[in-house]
Amino acid sequence: MTAGAWITLAAIAVGLPVLAWFIGSRRFWTTIRGRVPRNPQAEITRRYELSPAEVHRVRSALKHGQGLDEPRLRAATTDWAHEVLTAWARSRRARRIGLWFIGVGAVLVTVGGVLNVVAGNGISWTTWVLLGVFCLQVVIHRWMWPRILRNLERAVVLNSGSVP
Repeated sequence: MTAGAWITLAAIAVGLPVLAWFIGSRRFWTTIRGRVPRNPQAEITRRYELSPAEVHRVRSALKHGQGLDEPRLRAATTDWAHEVLTAWARSRRARRIGLWFIGVGAVLVTVGGVLNVVAGNGISWTTWVLLGVFCLQVVIHRWMWPRILRNLERAVVLNSGSVP
């Protein structure tokens, strides 16, 4: 081996442990996070004193956009749906950025597949897998999420009024 290779190996052998020690000794690694992520299900279960069977009924009403008969369960369904819809509205920018990344990735994979065909190599299986994943993401974002949101809004409407 040449002298440059030995110097590189020595730099890696000494540098990586020193870098790990330096990063690991920072105070921000040891501080406890002040903000605890919220758990709407636990909060609503506690607030309305729901049993596991009642939680299942509320979740089912949210999932299918149905109304419930008991006033306590109706209020829990409305509150839970509002929590989910508020969280959904807050993450709009992140979803848009994600969709742009999905679109750019799909275009890059398609261009790569076309270039492979032009070069005479054919399309590899990874291209098909990646295009399938991108298509699945589009289906989830454009078909499944609007359906879930529609059901949540319907659950709010059906459970906000008086008992029929």
